[in-house]
Amino acid sequence: MKYMIQKSNDQLADDMLCAFLGKWDSMPSIDVMENDGDYTLEAEMPGVSDSEVNVNIENHVLTIKSNTEKNDDKHYLYKERTTAQYERQFHLPEDVDETSITASMKNGLLTISMPKKPETQMREVSIGSN
Repeated sequence: MKYMIQKSNDQLADDMLCAFLGKWDSMPSIDVMENDGDYTLEAEMPGVSDSEVNVNIENHVLTIKSNTEKNDDKHYLYKERTTAQYERQFHLPEDVDETSITASMKNGLLTISMPKKPETQMREVSIGSN
């Protein structure tokens, strides 16, 4: 599980730069949970439609990309809501069955379910008598 939350030096530098520039709020908040049979990643993405999000897996890395930048010709007097591009990457644990990963979006919450490989799940062994 430690692999999912580990960040590269480049990502840490990007996070610090975003915090310094005041762009940290454009990054979705992420929760990762582990159960006996799977991992679940939830990302808060209010106002983002599923067509604006891409989830990819390559070389044991899960990537979430979103582009919510909109080109509008409105003349704003005051604007607090931001639009942005962002990308988050997570190194998947070895026990994830990458071919069975699914994603869904509901009410601004992206949920990615990552089942564990059957051979890595805990199972009980019955004890027989001889």
